[in-house]
Amino acid sequence: FTAIAVESAFPESRQLAEYIAGGPGTAEEILTETRTWWHEPLEENLQLVSWMRAYNANPSRKHPVRLYAIDLSYTGAWGSRPTPLALEAAVGYLDRVDAASAHALASTFQPWLLRLANPMASWTKSEHDACTAAIDDLVALLERERVTYLASGSAADYEWACRAAMVAQQADRMFRV
Repeated sequence: FTAIAVESAFPESRQLAEYIAGGPGTAEEILTETRTWWHEPLEENLQLVSWMRAYNANPSRKHPVRLYAIDLSYTGAWGSRPTPLALEAAVGYLDRVDAASAHALASTFQPWLLRLANPMASWTKSEHDACTAAIDDLVALLERERVTYLASGSAADYEWACRAAMVAQQADRMFRV
């Protein structure tokens, strides 16, 4: 096998996925800082992450084992609201490859990010419609400018940004129900 999928919040999983692929830090630090599928630092999770990193570090392995988080990112009572993390990740990527678009979208998203961060904030239908439209615009921009953005940065960063934007879009749609 080449993948382990966990019911975990996608936006929060990047640091862990990068650590497993050889990135900085220790398993203990990463698990403590990026709790996603664990609500407490379980020894079994530490062992799994350590094994995945060691497996990937062996140069004789043709295919690395990757971690995939397969859940949206929610906050509030019973996980009822999307978090701002997915939007922040996508706009952060844009800031590196298209600062003008990032600035415009950051301004657009600012009131929504504050509301998403506060699970008790109320939303009117028109406010939610405006937030949904801004998220859809972000996804469309990433798709439309794919070639330009790939030329300006790494494919991995682009893919993470696209997935983050789609997670925001999916979480928003779930929130609207």
